[in-house]
Amino acid sequence: MPGGVIIARSTQVYYNFIGKFWMHRRERDLAIGEQMWGWVKGARGSRAAAVVSYSLVLTVVMGCRQAPPLPGSGRLPNEGDLIVLIGPAESSPQWAGIAGGARRFIEPYPALRLEIVAPADNRSETLMQVVREALAKDPRAICMYVSNRAAAAAAAEAVVAHAGILVTLGVELDIPGVFGHVEEDVAGAAELLGRHLDEIVSGKRSYVLLHRAGTSTKDTRCYERFLAKARSYRAISLLEERNAGQGDQSSAELVRAMFTRFRHAGLVVTLEPSLWLSAAPADVLGQNARFATVGAAPVLWRYLRSGEATALAGPLDAELGSRAVELALAAITESRKPGAVRTVRSELVTRETLDDFAKRYAEAADLDLEKLRSMPVSSQPVEPPVAP
Repeated sequence: MPGGVIIARSTQVYYNFIGKFWMHRRERDLAIGEQMWGWVKGARGSRAAAVVSYSLVLTVVMGCRQAPPLPGSGRLPNEGDLIVLIGPAESSPQWAGIAGGARRFIEPYPALRLEIVAPADNRSETLMQVVREALAKDPRAICMYVSNRAAAAAAAEAVVAHAGILVTLGVELDIPGVFGHVEEDVAGAAELLGRHLDEIVSGKRSYVLLHRAGTSTKDTRCYERFLAKARSYRAISLLEERNAGQGDQSSAELVRAMFTRFRHAGLVVTLEPSLWLSAAPADVLGQNARFATVGAAPVLWRYLRSGEATALAGPLDAELGSRAVELALAAITESRKPGAVRTVRSELVTRETLDDFAKRYAEAADLDLEKLRSMPVSSQPVEPPVAP
């Protein structure tokens, strides 16, 4: 093989390798480098090409001993730079996963400091106090989970004015100065439920639907994308739908009313999970009825095992935390421009796929799987995200 071809091939291998390099744990890096060197020794061609290949491999292996550069940037943050992650209320079933993902992302950056805090509740006053305490520590960036747009607006403006770098998670804020946003693909989760409706109706040929269309753009999009797929199953009847975003009745009352009217309905699909995060399904569902919902937090897993739920659709929550901190680091190192939005895809989780999903969920957040499985149900009603 001509020497020039070997050099080109070596360079291609090098850049392909760099692109995937930091996806693997660092303890594997030296072994990978040895495998690449084995390829170099086996290559037939000019001596100069082999020297170039060796240099490339040596560069990669030596780099294993340093913190990984942010994708697209060779610069690292300054010693002691602080990022603060402010989560949802500490009772949120997603919080452990979000925080775990942030911690795991930051591990290769020993010079960077990460502080994680969760407000006691979702009130604007509580969030503002947490933000003031965080700003007093002079952070380079703040990542803030938003569950209520109106309640978080003032706190977000304070961060932008003081710290300068703000990355939001959850509900997107319409204020200037936010560097980036991370969101879960809830509309995609709703679409998954509609696409697999024939599998999740659990042997029945009818269902009822609870949604919040009109409450926000995202809620409306969830409703539309679910129905766009569900309507393709002409043999499965939608008996009734209720809008939890309208009127004074609670979600539980609306579901009970639908099952009272249609006692033979076998399934209720909810396009937002707050009902099941605090209420026992047996207190809401009709006899022999089941539910499927957007949302896949660990507290819901028990209902798949018990048979009270037929399907969940949601993300690995750790990815929300890791991508938020990644954006904050990109802002600090000026390796990306403001305005980035990262969407974490959702997965369909059934009783058959739960073990695999739960294992990956725990690994992504570096959490104990058994503790996640036994996570307690909230004793207080859980409010859905608010983004008028």
